[in-house]
Amino acid sequence: MPLVRRQRDKCVVRVDGIDTASGKHRPRQVGTYNSKRTAEKAAREYRLEAPSTSQDTVGSVVRRWVESRTDITKKPQEQYRWAAGHIDAGLGGIALGQLDRDDVAAWFDQLAAGGSCRGAASRSSATC
Repeated sequence: MPLVRRQRDKCVVRVDGIDTASGKHRPRQVGTYNSKRTAEKAAREYRLEAPSTSQDTVGSVVRRWVESRTDITKKPQEQYRWAAGHIDAGLGGIALGQLDRDDVAAWFDQLAAGGSCRGAASRSSATC
C-alpha cells in the first residue's frame, strides 16, 4: 500500500518492500510531487494498477502475459506459448507471492539436467 510522506518541500509516494537478497526493509519510491493532493492522487492510481498477488499463480500470470502480446508475429507468439508450457509445468501452481529463489533454482537445475519438473506447486512433493 503506497504511503504519502513529506520530504523537505516535496511529497513522495513510497511502497514498502523487502530486498530479496538481504531480507532488509527497503521501500521503493514511486514518485515525487510538488503538492500533497497530486501525491495522493498518484498513490490512489498506484493502488488501482498494482497487481494482486493473493490469488495469482505463476502459471496464470505467464499465460495472461503471453496472451496479451498482440504486438508480435505468429512465430514469436508460438515460442512464448511453448516456453509458457514449460514454466507452467515447473512453477505454474505456485502462488506468485510464495515464489522464491529456491523454487526457480530447482526448476533451472531440473531443466539443465534435461528433465521436466513436476509437482513444484506443492513444495513438499516436488520432484525437482
